[in-house]
Amino acid sequence: MRHKHHEARVLLQKAGAQLGNPSLGVTLCALAHKNDWETLREMAECNVKMDEGDYDHRTALHLAASEGNLETATYLIKVAKCNVNSLDRFEQTPYDDAVRHEQGSVLALLEEHRGCSGSDTRMKEYRRHFHELLKEQRAANESTKLEREMTNTEVSLTALFLKRLFEDTSLEDDVHSFITHLVNFQSLLLRLLRSSLEDAEDCVRFHCQSAGQGTQEHFHISALADGSVSIQR
Repeated sequence: MRHKHHEARVLLQKAGAQLGNPSLGVTLCALAHKNDWETLREMAECNVKMDEGDYDHRTALHLAASEGNLETATYLIKVAKCNVNSLDRFEQTPYDDAVRHEQGSVLALLEEHRGCSGSDTRMKEYRRHFHELLKEQRAANESTKLEREMTNTEVSLTALFLKRLFEDTSLEDDVHSFITHLVNFQSLLLRLLRSSLEDAEDCVRFHCQSAGQGTQEHFHISALADGSVSIQR
């Protein structure tokens, strides 16, 4: 497509090849601005939507109307079957652009196919639907942005680890086994300490001197009936 190798494009398409990005609003507008309707036709044959808008929701037909490119406008309306009354972000239609730039031939073509101004009363329901669509797109964009930011936070990383922990049975077993070993090790240390206390008449007194200070700390270590150990100052 980019280097205008028509035969190669047709051959690849027949073999199942597709464009990497079917949302090419900016490119479509640029082609319409240059009156390059033949490339637009090739893109349509590659299943690109000819009504795709740019960042301001202006379509190829908006640009063809603004520039007075009758050949491109004719192809878009009669062959590609584009919506003649697409709204841009400013609620302007191709008809409005043709009027503003005094493009009489394109204006006549639009009128022939029921083109009208974005402010026309016939466009009321379409304007409502258009703004609902914009609202949904903004919400989707905000959601995508938030998800992208959340994936780089410690909270999300922790949540991801926990999710993997619950999903990966083998990992969960490993963690459970590790915790079990820790508990068993703790129990063993307590039993050893209790045994040593019993050998020392169930209670041991000791003191230590804090490093670099003249004070001493005294502790009582006692074995309790439930098998635990009490350490008191």
